[in-house]
Amino acid sequence: MTGPSRPRCPGCAAPNTAGQAFCGSCGLDLRTDWVQARPEPLAPAWVQPPPGYRPRSPIHGIMKALLVLWTIGYPIVSCSPLLAAGGSGTAGAAAGGLASVIAASVLFFPWIVGVLILGVLTLVTKP
Repeated sequence: MTGPSRPRCPGCAAPNTAGQAFCGSCGLDLRTDWVQARPEPLAPAWVQPPPGYRPRSPIHGIMKALLVLWTIGYPIVSCSPLLAAGGSGTAGAAAGGLASVIAASVLFFPWIVGVLILGVLTLVTKP
């Protein structure tokens, strides 16, 4: 099938001396009336997010940091009386140990509740 006898392709300006139906360089259909060689996209590719994209939430990072701080903060708070009283002799170590056991038993339930709540909030805010 032969196309119009244009001397050059309107898309890439390649010579069309044999009157081909398609340009040999860019593949443009030379049989139809040429309006525009390469139509411009509706929007640049960087404007359109990929399918299924969800923007990152800063709340997720905050929840992860709070979960780590809460998880590490419990042993520090519950063991600090033992560490503080450890250098003051046998009686001080016993009192520090007792204080540490009491602090651990008092703080255990709120710590578990905090870990569960922060864990759920971290999962809910995950992008």
